[in-house]
Amino acid sequence: MKRFINPIWNDVVCADMEGNRLWAKNIGLPDNHYGYASSLLMYGNELIIQYQNNSNAKILALNAKNGNQLWSKATKDKIAWSSPIIASLGGKPALVVMGNPAIAAYNPGNGAELWRVECMSGEVGASPAASNGLVFGASEYAKCIAIDGATGETVWEASDFLPECSSLCATKNLVFCATSYGMVCAYDAKTGELKKEHDLTTPFYSSPVVVDGKVYLFSNSGKAYIFSAGDFSLITSFETGEKTFATPAFTDGMMVVRTDKSLYCVKK
Repeated sequence: MKRFINPIWNDVVCADMEGNRLWAKNIGLPDNHYGYASSLLMYGNELIIQYQNNSNAKILALNAKNGNQLWSKATKDKIAWSSPIIASLGGKPALVVMGNPAIAAYNPGNGAELWRVECMSGEVGASPAASNGLVFGASEYAKCIAIDGATGETVWEASDFLPECSSLCATKNLVFCATSYGMVCAYDAKTGELKKEHDLTTPFYSSPVVVDGKVYLFSNSGKAYIFSAGDFSLITSFETGEKTFATPAFTDGMMVVRTDKSLYCVKK
C-alpha cells in the first residue's frame, strides 16, 4: 500500500506504509497566496491533481507506480482551492472539477473535456458533489447549481444558502449544504427547492458526509451534529471540545476525525 503527499512546495511524494520514499516529483510552485490546497485523487493507476492558480492552471495525471506524467490538461480557470471528484455520468466515469469560473467534466483516462458550465466566481474553496446523474456545486459568492452530468445542461439554480469552504453532499433526493455563518440546509436534488434549514449559530468549514442514512457534520468549534438523511431532521449533537476544520472520513465501520491537535478513530 502507498501513501501520497503533496506539501506546499509542490513535491508530490509517494511512500510505502512504513514511510520509505518510493518516488517524488516536483510539479512547480503554485502562483497563489496560500500554496497548494487541493486534495489528491486516485483513479485506477492514475494520481490526479487539480492545479488551479493565477497562472498555468491545469489538471494532470501521474502514474501512481513511478510518478511519470500520463496526461496534462490546461484549463481557463483561475485560482481555486477545490478538489476533484470521480462521478458516474451517463453510465461512464467522469472527472469533475470546480473552480473559477467553471464546473467542468473530463474523461479521466486522457483529460478530454466533456462539458463546461461557467457559473462560479471568487476563490472557490468547496468541491463538487454528484448523485443520481446530477453534478452539484456551490460557492458563497456565486450560486448553488445542479447540472445534468450526461449533457452539461443546467437543471436548477438556488441562492438561499451558500458555503464558503464546506462542500455539498447529496443523496438521490436531497443536497446538503453547511455555511460559514451557521446555517445548514437541504435542497431538493431534483428541483432546488429549499426543503429544510437549521440555524446552528456556529461556522462550518468541514463538509457534511452521508453514511448509513445519516448526515454527519462538525462545526469549527468541534461540535458534532448528526441528522437524518431522509428529512434532514436533527437526531443528536454533542461537544467534542476540540476545534475541527477537516471533514471526517469513514471506513470499515469506523469514523476518522482530524482536529487541530489530534487524530481520532471512532467506531460507529
